[in-house]
Amino acid sequence: MEDHRQNARFGCDCPTVVKVLDPPLDTEVAARIVDVSKTGLRLFLETPVPPDAAVLLRLGDRLLLGEICYCHASNGRFDSGVRIEESFCENAPNTPANLVDIVVEASRESRLAGLI
Repeated sequence: MEDHRQNARFGCDCPTVVKVLDPPLDTEVAARIVDVSKTGLRLFLETPVPPDAAVLLRLGDRLLLGEICYCHASNGRFDSGVRIEESFCENAPNTPANLVDIVVEASRESRLAGLI
């Protein structure tokens, strides 16, 4: 099978929480980011989230707004792709950042905090 991705992927291991905005769910879903590219990321979720759902991910003081592209059951978890539409920083809302840099920094902070 040929890979048609436009952007390189970088492996990582970063815990996050996913809030489903549309259709709205009452709970947040624990997740782990396992790879990231310039425009999206791949997650392992504890529970399924439907494709095309609008989601919000928290990484430290960053909020990522995106859309679920796919969600497949795999080895007791749900393998999901997210296309990221916007990135916001709670402490500096006008600060642009590269998605790869955001996830790499969050992963580093998680390691330092002993979360990974």
